[in-house]
Amino acid sequence: TFSVKLDLPLVRQGAPPPDDDGGGGHLVSTAATHETPIQSTAEAEETRGLSLDGLRVLVADDSKMNRMVATMILQNLGCVTTMVEDGAAAVAAVRAQREAGTPFAAVFMDVQMPVMDGLEAVAAIRKLEGGAAHTLVVASTGFGGAD
Repeated sequence: TFSVKLDLPLVRQGAPPPDDDGGGGHLVSTAATHETPIQSTAEAEETRGLSLDGLRVLVADDSKMNRMVATMILQNLGCVTTMVEDGAAAVAAVRAQREAGTPFAAVFMDVQMPVMDGLEAVAAIRKLEGGAAHTLVVASTGFGGAD
């Protein structure tokens, strides 16, 4: 078993993070665990050298800070990134890349954004795709409500 932990800025409840554009999304520390045992030191070394060279990824988030952090992480893995601020811009970017013959391999989509939220944007993207293979969409949210 291996896990990945990203230490991201912790923010006091209700306070915007430093240099945030007021978009409302906040990042917190998170960890993800993958249940595949690493068999040898050689395999462990290979895993550390993970590269996603040239993978085209869209980052859609209304928080400038969240876009920048996600983009830095993805670019360090070798991804080619595009950033947008809302769901409508995400749909437009996906459409443009598909029409250019260079579709995104993945989209990191904030759920709560102005103009068009992430869920509406994913529905519009799925409609664009029709019967074609679906683009991987990774949803994220800073929602921390009681519900």
